[in-house]
Amino acid sequence: VLQPLVEEVDVVRNDAITVAEAATYDRLVLSPGPGLPSESGVLMDVVRELLPTHPMLGVCLGMQALVEVCGGSLFQQAEVMHGRVADCRVEEPGDPLFQGLPARFPVGLYHSWAAALDTLPAELQVTARSERGVIMAVRHRHLPACGVQFHPESVMTPDGARLLANWVRS
Repeated sequence: VLQPLVEEVDVVRNDAITVAEAATYDRLVLSPGPGLPSESGVLMDVVRELLPTHPMLGVCLGMQALVEVCGGSLFQQAEVMHGRVADCRVEEPGDPLFQGLPARFPVGLYHSWAAALDTLPAELQVTARSERGVIMAVRHRHLPACGVQFHPESVMTPDGARLLANWVRS
């Protein structure tokens, strides 16, 4: 999905890269995956060490890692949201990620954990939620990092390519 938007895209597993190698990239997409961020190779170390210096987009597990590194926590949802469509409601229409997108749009979900609002650190701003109030997107207030709980690469997220293009341009 990113290939037409940037000159070069490398896909690297979180257990096949070091923080030093990740630091050689201009920007990072913290991609989705199974389990929890703490169980995902060097994901947490990459976020912790490169957050101050590298633009980041966390997708699903990647957003959860961003939340945890910044001091927030996750909760296990009562209902697993794998292969589901939700209504994403933008709360910050001026956020660059959502430029040109409707205030509400369908998104594809594949997660069982979500960011807990009551522990969300002050440096993260909620920029979108689901119709159930689950955090769908956050942005760091001072650093070039944001995350989405949904999957922009999914066919169930028709506006996903535009959202990714917005991130590349921002």
